[in-house]
Amino acid sequence: GDYYGVLSFQVNKDLIKESPKDWADLLKPEFANSVALAGDPRASNQAIQAVYAAGLSSGAAAGEAAGTAGLDFFKKLNAAGNFVPVIGKAATLAQGQTPILIT
Repeated sequence: GDYYGVLSFQVNKDLIKESPKDWADLLKPEFANSVALAGDPRASNQAIQAVYAAGLSSGAAAGEAAGTAGLDFFKKLNAAGNFVPVIGKAATLAQGQTPILIT
């Protein structure tokens, strides 16, 4: 059979009142110090796919272009002060350390 994965934005609604609807929303100032990946993209397939998906959402072509665009997105997310450099897990989401978790 086929195998596929689904990416989502998990949100701690106690801390984030209005959930992000798309990748561009994650760059908004109201999500300062809030967004984390569920792994290190240098070693986690789940995190690599999140970077790739961010690139595809920008309109980049599949392949290397999407990977580069995804890295650019996370560079912007970090520069905006929205990226939390913590590997997000259910516990960090619940405790508020990573209010938005890309899984």
